[in-house]
Amino acid sequence: MPAPVHFTRPICREQAGGLNTFFIPWYIRRAQDLPDVPRMTEEQQAALAAVESTANDPNLYLDMEFLPGDIQLLKNSVILHKRTAYEDWEESDRKRHLLRLWLAAPDFDDGDEQLRRGIRHGDDKAI
Repeated sequence: MPAPVHFTRPICREQAGGLNTFFIPWYIRRAQDLPDVPRMTEEQQAALAAVESTANDPNLYLDMEFLPGDIQLLKNSVILHKRTAYEDWEESDRKRHLLRLWLAAPDFDDGDEQLRRGIRHGDDKAI
């Protein structure tokens, strides 16, 4: 099995006059288990907690329920989002059925260059 790959990215930055984000808190914390990943400073940990707390503030987020046939389109680098807990059914005709389609558009000139081309082994510098 190949060694886990890590890379460095800012969790948010300005790009083309707008906010660009890459914020996956569990991913960031889990990376700390890898021996080659630099340890987060107290300031970085506090910043991570502050962004996570803000994103989880019920006064700031939109809670929504998917109904059969609903479609949701998100641009991951602009919209922070997550799935909340849900109850599934045992009966197959009532079971949750969610499809996700991740689109990559290498020829688009908006968005993040590193994410557009894909993370490769050795991508260890913030851009």
